[in-house]
Amino acid sequence: DDQAIYRWAGADVEHFIGLNGGYVGLEQSYRVPASVHPMAQRIAKRIHRRVPKTYMPRQDPGSVQRIPATDYLDFSGGSWLVLAQAGYFLANTAQDLKSRGFLFNHRGKRSISENLSEAVNGWEQMRKGQRITGKAARTIYSYMSVGDRIKRGFKKLPGLDDDETVSLDELIAHHGLIKFVHIVGTPRMEYIRNCIWHEAMDKLPSTDRAYITALLRRGEKFNAVPRITLSTIHGSKGGEADNVVLYTDLSPAAQKAAEQAPDDLHRVFYVGVTRTKQNLYLVEPENVDRSYSI
Repeated sequence: DDQAIYRWAGADVEHFIGLNGGYVGLEQSYRVPASVHPMAQRIAKRIHRRVPKTYMPRQDPGSVQRIPATDYLDFSGGSWLVLAQAGYFLANTAQDLKSRGFLFNHRGKRSISENLSEAVNGWEQMRKGQRITGKAARTIYSYMSVGDRIKRGFKKLPGLDDDETVSLDELIAHHGLIKFVHIVGTPRMEYIRNCIWHEAMDKLPSTDRAYITALLRRGEKFNAVPRITLSTIHGSKGGEADNVVLYTDLSPAAQKAAEQAPDDLHRVFYVGVTRTKQNLYLVEPENVDRSYSI
Protein backbone atom coordinates (compact mmCIF):
# COMPACT_ATOMS: atom_id res chain seq x y z
CA ASP A 1 0.00 0.00 0.00
CA ASP A 2 2.95 2.38 0.56
CA GLN A 3 3.70 2.11 -3.17
CA ALA A 4 0.13 2.51 -4.47
CA ILE A 5 0.83 5.49 -6.73
CA TYR A 6 -1.70 4.90 -9.51
CA ARG A 7 -4.87 6.41 -8.04
CA TRP A 8 -5.34 8.34 -11.30
CA ALA A 9 -5.52 4.96 -13.09
CA GLY A 10 -8.17 3.61 -10.73
CA ALA A 11 -6.13 2.19 -7.83
CA ASP A 12 -8.25 2.51 -4.66
CA VAL A 13 -5.82 2.40 -1.73
CA GLU A 14 -8.47 2.88 0.95
CA HIS A 15 -10.51 -0.03 -0.40
CA PHE A 16 -7.39 -2.22 -0.47
CA ILE A 17 -6.48 -1.35 3.13
CA GLY A 18 -10.04 -2.02 4.28
CA LEU A 19 -10.26 -5.53 2.83
CA ASN A 20 -10.93 -8.35 5.29
CA GLY A 21 -8.32 -11.05 5.81
CA GLY A 22 -4.79 -11.40 7.08
CA TYR A 23 -1.68 -9.52 6.04
CA VAL A 24 1.60 -11.15 5.06
CA GLY A 25 4.37 -8.66 4.39
CA LEU A 26 8.00 -8.76 3.31
CA GLU A 27 9.95 -7.85 6.45
CA GLN A 28 13.43 -7.85 4.92
CA SER A 29 14.42 -5.63 2.00
CA TYR A 30 16.84 -7.12 -0.49
CA ARG A 31 17.34 -3.74 -2.19
CA VAL A 32 17.35 -0.76 0.18
CA PRO A 33 20.67 -0.13 2.00
CA ALA A 34 20.95 0.92 5.65
CA SER A 35 21.55 4.65 5.05
CA VAL A 36 18.54 5.01 2.73
CA HIS A 37 16.15 3.05 4.97
CA PRO A 38 15.60 5.78 7.66
CA MET A 39 14.70 8.29 4.95
CA ALA A 40 12.21 5.86 3.39
CA GLN A 41 10.68 5.20 6.80
CA ARG A 42 10.29 8.92 7.52
CA ILE A 43 8.38 9.35 4.27
CA ALA A 44 6.23 6.26 4.95
CA LYS A 45 5.25 7.57 8.39
CA ARG A 46 3.84 10.72 6.78
CA ILE A 47 1.21 8.55 5.06
CA HIS A 48 -1.92 8.69 7.20
CA ARG A 49 -3.81 5.78 5.63
CA ARG A 50 -1.42 2.82 5.60
CA VAL A 51 -0.87 -0.62 7.09
CA PRO A 52 1.85 -0.48 9.80
CA LYS A 53 4.67 -2.85 8.94
CA THR A 54 8.19 -3.93 9.84
CA TYR A 55 10.62 -3.52 6.97
CA MET A 56 14.35 -3.97 7.59
CA PRO A 57 17.15 -2.76 5.26
CA ARG A 58 20.13 -4.63 3.87
CA GLN A 59 23.26 -4.47 6.02
CA ASP A 60 25.20 -2.70 3.27
CA PRO A 61 25.46 0.96 4.38
CA GLY A 62 25.06 2.64 1.00
CA SER A 63 24.98 6.44 1.04
CA VAL A 64 22.70 9.48 0.84
CA GLN A 65 24.02 12.75 -0.59
CA ARG A 66 22.48 16.09 -1.45
CA ILE A 67 23.71 17.72 -4.64
CA PRO A 68 22.97 21.05 -6.36
CA ALA A 69 22.69 19.56 -9.87
CA THR A 70 23.28 16.34 -11.79
CA ASP A 71 26.34 17.68 -13.61
CA TYR A 72 28.22 17.16 -10.32
CA LEU A 73 27.88 13.39 -10.75
CA ASP A 74 30.14 10.89 -12.49
CA PHE A 75 27.87 8.50 -14.37
CA SER A 76 30.75 6.34 -15.62
CA GLY A 77 30.01 3.15 -13.67
CA GLY A 78 27.08 1.14 -12.36
CA SER A 79 23.38 1.41 -13.13
CA TRP A 80 21.54 4.72 -12.72
CA LEU A 81 17.96 5.90 -12.38
CA VAL A 82 17.39 9.65 -12.64
CA LEU A 83 13.88 10.31 -11.33
CA ALA A 84 11.55 13.28 -11.14
CA GLN A 85 7.92 13.85 -10.26
CA ALA A 86 7.34 15.39 -13.72
CA GLY A 87 9.17 14.57 -16.94
CA TYR A 88 10.16 18.12 -17.85
CA PHE A 89 12.50 18.32 -14.85
CA LEU A 90 14.75 15.79 -16.63
CA ALA A 91 15.42 17.88 -19.76
CA ASN A 92 18.63 19.51 -18.49
CA THR A 93 20.02 16.17 -17.34
CA ALA A 94 19.36 14.66 -20.77
CA GLN A 95 21.30 17.48 -22.43
CA ASP A 96 24.14 17.17 -19.93
CA LEU A 97 24.43 13.41 -20.50
CA LYS A 98 24.51 13.94 -24.26
CA SER A 99 27.23 16.58 -24.04
CA ARG A 100 29.32 14.19 -21.92
CA GLY A 101 28.80 11.26 -24.29
CA PHE A 102 26.69 8.92 -22.17
CA LEU A 103 24.20 6.45 -23.65
CA PHE A 104 20.86 6.46 -21.83
CA ASN A 105 17.14 5.74 -21.98
CA HIS A 106 14.68 8.62 -21.82
CA ARG A 107 10.90 8.48 -22.25
CA GLY A 108 11.19 4.80 -23.03
CA LYS A 109 13.62 5.37 -25.91
CA ARG A 110 17.36 5.15 -26.36
CA SER A 111 19.21 8.47 -26.58
CA ILE A 112 20.47 7.46 -30.03
CA SER A 113 17.85 6.07 -32.38
CA GLU A 114 18.13 2.56 -33.76
CA ASN A 115 18.21 3.97 -37.30
CA LEU A 116 21.07 6.34 -36.58
CA SER A 117 23.04 3.65 -34.76
CA GLU A 118 22.49 1.25 -37.66
CA ALA A 119 23.60 3.86 -40.19
CA VAL A 120 26.85 4.82 -38.45
CA ASN A 121 27.82 1.23 -37.64
CA GLY A 122 26.84 0.06 -41.13
CA TRP A 123 28.92 2.69 -42.89
CA GLU A 124 32.03 1.96 -40.85
CA GLN A 125 31.56 -1.79 -41.39
CA MET A 126 31.48 -1.26 -45.16
CA ARG A 127 34.63 0.86 -45.03
CA LYS A 128 36.33 -2.15 -43.41
CA GLY A 129 35.25 -4.37 -46.30
CA GLN A 130 32.25 -5.98 -44.61
CA ARG A 131 28.82 -6.49 -46.18
CA ILE A 132 25.65 -5.02 -44.69
CA THR A 133 21.95 -5.65 -45.25
CA GLY A 134 19.84 -3.79 -47.76
CA LYS A 135 17.87 -2.40 -44.83
CA ALA A 136 21.03 -0.91 -43.29
CA ALA A 137 22.11 0.51 -46.66
CA ARG A 138 18.68 2.10 -47.11
CA THR A 139 19.01 3.69 -43.66
CA ILE A 140 22.43 5.07 -44.60
CA TYR A 141 21.00 6.55 -47.81
CA SER A 142 18.33 8.35 -45.76
CA TYR A 143 21.13 10.49 -44.28
CA MET A 144 22.67 11.29 -47.70
CA SER A 145 21.70 14.02 -50.15
CA VAL A 146 20.59 13.29 -53.70
CA GLY A 147 22.99 14.73 -56.26
CA ASP A 148 25.92 15.07 -53.84
CA ARG A 149 26.12 11.54 -52.43
CA ILE A 150 23.49 9.52 -54.33
CA LYS A 151 22.50 9.65 -57.98
CA ARG A 152 18.90 10.58 -58.70
CA GLY A 153 16.52 7.65 -58.73
CA PHE A 154 18.48 5.60 -56.19
CA LYS A 155 17.46 7.24 -52.89
CA LYS A 156 15.19 4.36 -51.86
CA LEU A 157 17.49 1.67 -53.29
CA PRO A 158 15.05 0.09 -55.74
CA GLY A 159 15.89 -3.51 -56.55
CA LEU A 160 17.65 -4.20 -53.23
CA ASP A 161 15.67 -6.19 -50.67
CA ASP A 162 16.04 -5.57 -46.94
CA ASP A 163 17.54 -8.98 -46.24
CA GLU A 164 19.99 -8.96 -49.16
CA THR A 165 23.60 -8.06 -48.40
CA VAL A 166 25.65 -5.48 -50.23
CA SER A 167 29.19 -4.07 -50.19
CA LEU A 168 30.42 -0.51 -50.60
CA ASP A 169 31.82 -1.32 -54.05
CA GLU A 170 28.45 -2.76 -55.11
CA LEU A 171 26.63 0.36 -53.92
CA ILE A 172 28.98 2.43 -56.10
CA ALA A 173 28.74 0.13 -59.12
CA HIS A 174 25.04 -0.73 -59.11
CA HIS A 175 23.07 1.37 -56.61
CA GLY A 176 23.84 5.01 -57.31
CA LEU A 177 26.42 5.82 -54.64
CA ILE A 178 28.63 8.60 -56.04
CA LYS A 179 32.32 7.66 -56.08
CA PHE A 180 33.95 11.07 -55.59
CA VAL A 181 32.19 13.58 -53.35
CA HIS A 182 32.67 17.09 -52.03
CA ILE A 183 33.27 17.26 -48.28
CA VAL A 184 30.91 19.82 -46.74
CA GLY A 185 32.72 22.81 -45.22
CA THR A 186 35.96 22.18 -47.14
CA PRO A 187 37.18 22.72 -50.72
CA ARG A 188 38.32 19.10 -51.13
CA MET A 189 36.90 16.23 -53.12
CA GLU A 190 37.26 12.76 -51.64
CA TYR A 191 36.87 9.13 -52.66
CA ILE A 192 33.68 8.02 -50.87
CA ARG A 193 35.41 4.97 -49.34
CA ASN A 194 37.79 7.29 -47.47
CA CYS A 195 34.94 9.31 -45.95
CA ILE A 196 34.20 8.63 -42.31
CA TRP A 197 30.55 8.40 -41.25
CA HIS A 198 29.84 12.13 -40.77
CA GLU A 199 31.54 13.05 -44.06
CA ALA A 200 29.60 10.42 -46.00
CA MET A 201 26.20 11.10 -44.41
CA ASP A 202 26.01 14.80 -45.21
CA LYS A 203 22.37 15.18 -44.10
CA LEU A 204 23.15 14.13 -40.54
CA PRO A 205 21.96 16.90 -38.15
CA SER A 206 24.82 18.70 -36.39
CA THR A 207 23.37 17.88 -32.96
CA ASP A 208 23.42 14.15 -33.77
CA ARG A 209 26.94 14.43 -35.14
CA ALA A 210 28.15 16.12 -31.94
CA TYR A 211 26.46 13.51 -29.73
CA ILE A 212 27.82 10.54 -31.69
CA THR A 213 31.30 12.06 -31.57
CA ALA A 214 30.99 12.39 -27.78
CA LEU A 215 29.76 8.78 -27.50
CA LEU A 216 32.69 7.48 -29.54
CA ARG A 217 35.16 9.56 -27.54
CA ARG A 218 33.84 8.01 -24.33
CA GLY A 219 33.93 4.53 -25.85
CA GLU A 220 30.19 3.86 -25.58
CA LYS A 221 28.85 1.05 -27.78
CA PHE A 222 25.72 2.05 -29.70
CA ASN A 223 24.13 -1.38 -29.40
CA ALA A 224 24.76 -1.74 -25.65
CA VAL A 225 21.94 -1.75 -23.11
CA PRO A 226 22.04 1.73 -21.52
CA ARG A 227 23.12 1.77 -17.86
CA ILE A 228 21.34 5.09 -17.31
CA THR A 229 17.58 5.66 -17.37
CA LEU A 230 15.76 8.97 -17.03
CA SER A 231 12.16 8.52 -15.91
CA THR A 232 9.29 9.95 -13.97
CA ILE A 233 8.88 8.29 -10.58
CA HIS A 234 5.63 6.74 -11.79
CA GLY A 235 7.46 5.22 -14.74
CA SER A 236 10.14 3.70 -12.52
CA LYS A 237 7.90 1.59 -10.27
CA GLY A 238 9.25 -1.94 -10.24
CA GLY A 239 12.71 -0.74 -11.30
CA GLU A 240 15.92 -0.41 -9.33
CA ALA A 241 19.48 0.82 -9.80
CA ASP A 242 22.79 0.98 -7.97
CA ASN A 243 22.50 4.76 -8.03
CA VAL A 244 19.29 6.77 -7.83
CA VAL A 245 19.19 10.51 -8.52
CA LEU A 246 15.97 12.03 -7.23
CA TYR A 247 14.71 15.49 -8.12
CA THR A 248 12.62 16.97 -5.32
CA ASP A 249 10.96 19.65 -7.48
CA LEU A 250 7.18 19.56 -7.86
CA SER A 251 5.04 20.66 -10.78
CA PRO A 252 2.34 23.23 -9.93
CA ALA A 253 -0.31 20.56 -10.56
CA ALA A 254 1.34 18.10 -8.15
CA GLN A 255 1.66 20.73 -5.46
CA LYS A 256 -2.01 21.65 -5.80
CA ALA A 257 -3.10 17.99 -5.75
CA ALA A 258 -1.05 17.38 -2.61
CA GLU A 259 -3.11 19.97 -0.76
CA GLN A 260 -6.15 17.72 -1.20
CA ALA A 261 -4.47 14.28 -1.07
CA PRO A 262 -1.03 14.52 0.57
CA ASP A 263 -0.74 10.75 1.01
CA ASP A 264 -0.52 10.28 -2.76
CA LEU A 265 2.57 12.50 -3.00
CA HIS A 266 4.20 10.82 -0.01
CA ARG A 267 3.76 7.46 -1.72
CA VAL A 268 5.30 8.78 -4.94
CA PHE A 269 8.48 9.89 -3.19
CA TYR A 270 8.56 6.72 -1.10
CA VAL A 271 8.69 4.79 -4.39
CA GLY A 272 11.44 7.10 -5.68
CA VAL A 273 13.67 6.65 -2.65
CA THR A 274 13.21 2.88 -2.45
CA ARG A 275 14.50 2.26 -6.01
CA THR A 276 17.99 2.63 -4.50
CA LYS A 277 20.35 -0.33 -4.21
CA GLN A 278 23.45 1.60 -3.17
CA ASN A 279 23.66 5.40 -3.46
CA LEU A 280 20.87 7.98 -3.30
CA TYR A 281 21.47 11.51 -4.60
CA LEU A 282 18.88 14.16 -3.76
CA VAL A 283 18.92 17.12 -6.14
CA GLU A 284 18.23 20.42 -4.41
CA PRO A 285 15.10 22.08 -5.86
CA GLU A 286 15.11 25.22 -7.96
CA ASN A 287 12.20 26.52 -5.88
CA VAL A 288 12.13 25.37 -2.25
CA ASP A 289 8.53 26.54 -1.89
CA ARG A 290 7.49 24.14 -4.65
CA SER A 291 9.34 21.00 -3.70
CA TYR A 292 9.03 17.86 -1.61
CA SER A 293 10.91 18.05 1.68
CA ILE A 294 12.98 14.95 2.42
